[in-house]
Amino acid sequence: MMSSQPPSLYVNLKPQNLDGKLLSFCGVDGAGKSTSLEIAAKYLEKLGVNYLAVKMPSSAARSLSYFRTYAEDHTTAIRGIVDLPSLCIVLLGDRLMTLRERVLPSLKDGSWVLCDRYIWTTLAELHAVRCDEHQMSVIRTIAEMFPMPDISFVSDVSADVAIQRIKSRPDEQHFNPNRELFIKFLESFREVSKANDLCIFSSEQCIENTKSLICKKIDELINSNSWERKK
Repeated sequence: MMSSQPPSLYVNLKPQNLDGKLLSFCGVDGAGKSTSLEIAAKYLEKLGVNYLAVKMPSSAARSLSYFRTYAEDHTTAIRGIVDLPSLCIVLLGDRLMTLRERVLPSLKDGSWVLCDRYIWTTLAELHAVRCDEHQMSVIRTIAEMFPMPDISFVSDVSADVAIQRIKSRPDEQHFNPNRELFIKFLESFREVSKANDLCIFSSEQCIENTKSLICKKIDELINSNSWERKK
């Protein structure tokens, strides 16, 4: 019998405990995560900190036909055209490969790593389409193979602002999402952030406030231990 209780969104990740620092940036499309990552990158450059920017999933995974089908129309996961739990397992495997081949070696060398999307995106998307606890438990088990980022930034935004931002892009002027589902994605990111104590903030505030928040969090991370810059 299927449980009436919503699936748990908490993932028990362990600290990465390497010389570098791991930062993740998540949120719905149009939330401003790329802008947030760029702010962090420029600030680290100013401080003279070595960093690597990594996008998850990889370009190879994003070129898969079933990924493209889902990316172009997220309702395919609701209509049964794309099996989202299966796709998420594939993408988690791709993320894990990137983690082991690029992220962990950089962290061991003392560099900071900035991840454009992380496992939080997977949890939010599955929750938005009402994935059940059994399937979510499988995803959580795989996700627990990933380390906990030192900071997980989640850009929050209203649906209307996010959609307007996407439509302002030259190649996406005809973007017309399912607004109800888009709102569910936003709500899911908020719930995942609350369950895992992530740093969620509104990207609708002025850019200077966003910069101040991100730079302050980075400063706190630098000052929290004996980490030394490596130029």
